[in-house]
Amino acid sequence: MPRASSSSKHLVPDLLAPGLDLVFCGTAPSPASFKARAYYANPGNAFWATLHAVGLTPERLTPQRYPELLAWRIGLTDLNKTEYGSDHELSANAMDAKSLHAKLVKYRPAAIAFTSKNAASLALGAKALDYGRQREPLDGAVVFVLASPSGPRRSFWTIEPWRAAATFVMDRRRLREARGMKITRRATFAAALLAPNIVRARSERKPCCTTWHAKRRSISSRSMRCTVRAGTRRSTRPIRCAAG
Repeated sequence: MPRASSSSKHLVPDLLAPGLDLVFCGTAPSPASFKARAYYANPGNAFWATLHAVGLTPERLTPQRYPELLAWRIGLTDLNKTEYGSDHELSANAMDAKSLHAKLVKYRPAAIAFTSKNAASLALGAKALDYGRQREPLDGAVVFVLASPSGPRRSFWTIEPWRAAATFVMDRRRLREARGMKITRRATFAAALLAPNIVRARSERKPCCTTWHAKRRSISSRSMRCTVRAGTRRSTRPIRCAAG
């Protein structure tokens, strides 16, 4: 029988945001994940080790650090948000593909990767699916079907579809980096073009100010020299001097 949570706060929350490169989607949390309140927390699950092995994270994260995936534009969700347990224990009507579609429309990730063929089949409504990138997108997102990292499914394990999903993400990261460098170069070039004009404008203003002060000092000096004597008293009242 499936084990249902009594409240949504007991489930592992979605890790979603706009602009993600990739969202991983499973069926439902395992009992270990439910207990830890973290994704893929079963010690026998290879999810976190695989993320690091294919280069999606710079180090192997612990399940409790799953919120950090947003820093690498990676999200997490499940089809079943009301139950936890193994796939054969879950209720068919609790597999909410409709809600998944709504999330994809809302957050618009570049790709979604199902962490098992079962999850992909339930979400896509298809039976015969191959591992790797699928031909048709899902609500605008590129679709990957991955081999399950769960311990009991290890006999079907292959890392190749995970590498394909990682390559997709890496290409997007490199493209953003290249665009960022291009923008930086444009800003630097623009600053270099503006710099001479700014310096020239400043240099052109200085002679004007200098000339104005020099003329003012010259006029003041000539006015002070032009004095008249009245009897034995010397008048220091400046008078206007004739030019020349």
